[in-house]
Amino acid sequence: MTPMIGRRLREIALAAGLAFSATALVAVGPAAAQQTLNVAVVDVQKVMEETSAAKSLQEQLGRVRAGFRDGIAKDEEALRKEQEDLQKQRSLLSPEAFQKRREDFERKFGEMQKAVAERRRSFDETSARAQVEIDRVFLQILAALAEERSYTLVLPRQTTILVDNSLDVTDEVIQRMNKAVPRLDLPKAQSK
Repeated sequence: MTPMIGRRLREIALAAGLAFSATALVAVGPAAAQQTLNVAVVDVQKVMEETSAAKSLQEQLGRVRAGFRDGIAKDEEALRKEQEDLQKQRSLLSPEAFQKRREDFERKFGEMQKAVAERRRSFDETSARAQVEIDRVFLQILAALAEERSYTLVLPRQTTILVDNSLDVTDEVIQRMNKAVPRLDLPKAQSK
């Protein structure tokens, strides 16, 4: 799991916990006190690691990341070779010709840095959009399960200290997500 996804999972777990806690606090009143609390817990991290849709997104992101790294390595190698050639020719070129070649090299280096930054921005944006999509599917499945079983409180397992395993609906959420959305395609990067 990438650090970004791990951080995102913690954010979802925290947001879900806060949202459910806030709902529970608001619901506490004379009428709510008479209502039976029907609780479930879900391991958000496990869902995000084990669903086929999440796995397919991770595989696609891995291929994009590898292509990104390979492209950068290729560009860096080409520039390194050009720099070496420039240094070798320094004594053979006039000062003006060397200065012009050096400026050309610096321009190419600057363009490469911009291209790398753009690729990184595009990858980060694609990764974030993929995470939003998997979050959307997860919340839809979880909301449907909660309504079906009349859960009044669903907590992320990551925020609970002790829990009876009978309250854990993680495996069922995973099964439902795998059935409903077996695969998600990586969103296309938006061009700027």
